[in-house]
Amino acid sequence: MSVHPGVRVLMLLAVSVSVLMADSWLALGLFAAALVAVALAMRVPGGKLLRLMVPAVPFVVLAVVFGMLGFDPAAGMVVTGDSLIGSLQIGARLLVLFAASGLFCLTSTAEEQMCGLRSLLSPFGKLGLPVDDVAVTLSLALRFIPQTLDQLQRVRMAQKCRGAQLDCGSAGARLKANAQCFVPLFVGMFRRADVLSQAMDARCYGGADRRSSLVRHQMGPKSVFALIGTVLLCVVVALL
Repeated sequence: MSVHPGVRVLMLLAVSVSVLMADSWLALGLFAAALVAVALAMRVPGGKLLRLMVPAVPFVVLAVVFGMLGFDPAAGMVVTGDSLIGSLQIGARLLVLFAASGLFCLTSTAEEQMCGLRSLLSPFGKLGLPVDDVAVTLSLALRFIPQTLDQLQRVRMAQKCRGAQLDCGSAGARLKANAQCFVPLFVGMFRRADVLSQAMDARCYGGADRRSSLVRHQMGPKSVFALIGTVLLCVVVALL
């Protein structure tokens, strides 16, 4: 019996909030060790998880570089010891967050993600919130992130085959050359969204008041233990 999708979403939210609030290397190390243990238990290939985190590396580098610069009234923008340690902790937080999100995506299908979001948002259905539509929208947004990154790589390869100098020249020249990749990228995204809307319309999406799943997810002992373990980990980190 696997962990309930709603519990997985709660675990990801709890870990994300705790990682953002963690202010020690020991706390970040505990979260990293927990993620490694979960990846080994779920038999997630390490190479696949690392490839999923590769697009996040530029954002981490930029966060570290900008966080490294401190302001001195006499010397202006300088690199200090405190700013260096703080910037490295920011980069570590981002890496742990991206690893947790990637692990969640690799261990949960789109149907499980939608089911988890639906179960968590179900109390708001009594207030008139379209829970099913919100869950489908969020799950599709998560599903489109890796596809968009893959489409961007294909566009870049196509531009390079046509002689575009995307990795040569000054920073401004590279930025201008890479900006040309976003036009075909957005065209492909809108085309994919149009095909998806036609497929959903052909399957009569929205024609029924309630939608069900082929798989019934139940809250079992493994889900309870996983949630309790995550909460205890977050509490221990908060006390460090």
